[in-house]
Amino acid sequence: ILRRILQDEARHHGSGVLLNAQGRLLQGLSAGARRDLLDTLGGFLDLVRVGPQSVVQAIEETLGGFSRAQRIQALNELNAVGHSQTRLDLLKNLLAQERAFDVIAELERHGAFTPLSPEVCS
Repeated sequence: ILRRILQDEARHHGSGVLLNAQGRLLQGLSAGARRDLLDTLGGFLDLVRVGPQSVVQAIEETLGGFSRAQRIQALNELNAVGHSQTRLDLLKNLLAQERAFDVIAELERHGAFTPLSPEVCS
């Protein structure tokens, strides 16, 4: 999916092939485009990182609210960290398949591939 999006964007902007054999996607982009790409991907990864919170929120709404300790317990029982890490790893692997190693490194530098702990989510 990401490959098709990148190909479509490359055609749309007439910028040719974005990903090269050296894995330096960011190198060929302007500062603004680089920032936009990283912000967009970072925002998407943030959605994955906080995803389990929406599940707990839905449970809370049904049951009438949780204390902080109950939210932490629910996130632990749902294995929120494990599920988020699996999804983050999948997305990281998709970027690696496209040889976007500089993008991965920059996103890793900002912790984008690290799931949130239940304590941080609560």
